[in-house]
Amino acid sequence: MCTTNLSAEEAPAPNANPNSAYFSPAVRASLKTVTFQAAANLSDTLIFGMLTGADTHTSLAFLFANTASAMAVYFPYELAWNTFGPDPEDTNADTLMLKTGAYQAITGVRNLALSYAFSGEVLSSAAFVVGVVLVDSVIYAANEVAWDIISPRASTPQPK
Repeated sequence: MCTTNLSAEEAPAPNANPNSAYFSPAVRASLKTVTFQAAANLSDTLIFGMLTGADTHTSLAFLFANTASAMAVYFPYELAWNTFGPDPEDTNADTLMLKTGAYQAITGVRNLALSYAFSGEVLSSAAFVVGVVLVDSVIYAANEVAWDIISPRASTPQPK
């Protein structure tokens, strides 16, 4: 269990499970990045290999490039959402769909460019993006729900 001192300005989410851990926004975003990217990049690599017929060396290179670029997009997106997104109390299924869809739109461009760079095939790259959006959206939403249970976001400080 992670324990940290909370300032008077920052408190765990009001409906937080008393057994859940509290992590600072940066640590929480880092951990969410690792858990999401571990699952998403494995599935992305499998989808890429199936659609392009890439050999092992190309698939490994793709895995490394995909992981690095995806983490570079996901982590700041997560921090920005934590800072500028709705308060935890205002988060619901619609918010989750918006957050998931916005991330998939941003990372979809990256996926298309990366797949095309490694395969040189426009149609398989487009199919890759469609497949990844479908699979990664489920992984993304599951990761969000899991982290809201493991370590709910802190409430936004109220003006005094």
